[in-house]
Amino acid sequence: MVYDIYHDESKQESYWHVFLFVPRDTRADLLRYLVEARHLNSYNGDRLNFKNLRSNSSFSCAKSWISILAAALQQVEKGQLEPFILGRVRANRNPSSICGVFERFSTPPKCKIGVFHLENGLRDMSVFLDGLSKIETTFRMGLQGAAHYLFSESEPLEIGKIFLDREVHYRIEYRREFDKSKILNRLSTNFRQYCSLHPDCEIMGEGVGSDDNILLDLADVALGAIRFATLTPCQLSYEDAKQRKRVEICKMLFPLVKKLRDGHARMQNSRFVNFGTFSSAKIEDATWQFKDLSHRYLFSPAHESFGLFEAN
Repeated sequence: MVYDIYHDESKQESYWHVFLFVPRDTRADLLRYLVEARHLNSYNGDRLNFKNLRSNSSFSCAKSWISILAAALQQVEKGQLEPFILGRVRANRNPSSICGVFERFSTPPKCKIGVFHLENGLRDMSVFLDGLSKIETTFRMGLQGAAHYLFSESEPLEIGKIFLDREVHYRIEYRREFDKSKILNRLSTNFRQYCSLHPDCEIMGEGVGSDDNILLDLADVALGAIRFATLTPCQLSYEDAKQRKRVEICKMLFPLVKKLRDGHARMQNSRFVNFGTFSSAKIEDATWQFKDLSHRYLFSPAHESFGLFEAN
């Protein structure tokens, strides 16, 4: 199966990469529902960005998008697929009543997601690397690690296009281009046998189409929700209405994070098997140390005692 990959990053609270794997076979269905959710939630803005959510319509749309993404991460058809919420509409017979619009994918979309968190940002890395070289290195590490973990000999990966959302920013900040050819050459050399690049594979930055921008926005919202959900209570304000709305977005991923916490073996009988990986890394004693990031997501006793997060 050929997957296109949508990448975003964040410098907030250390450094983050997200890789959203979208199969070309199911891409049209995913896009159709994302566009419909924009309409039902009356979101008319240009790009949807987690950091800049302000209006009620942007929050509602982001919540629907995360619900759609959670359903799109289903890998196996076992009975009826999990539903997702597209938005809310007024009931015809009772204009004051608001009801939710729910849908289901007809077949498992088989999207996957990989999140790679650099605990100490890029500060641990060699002083001989410039800032963009550090981003390129961790980009390659995160993508390669996610590909090796999420795919296998029985479920091989072929990468079609890789879409970046910050190419212009790289050029402005670092005064050079993202080294696309080097990244592809390194990936091709270091991939395991079940991972490969399509003959026409390329890394895309500027000038992508509107559909690809929608999927880049989905990656942005997903990363924002995951990043926000790992904040410690002292960084959150119970009285802040916007933060409470962000919490509601994060909650849409509760069940999936619980599956990651339960472990790989427990997930083998789930329709979400191998849907994603959330990992954190830092350099310690001159070597990379990796750990599971999902244990920081929402379910820690500190978050629960804060009162914003319920693990039910």
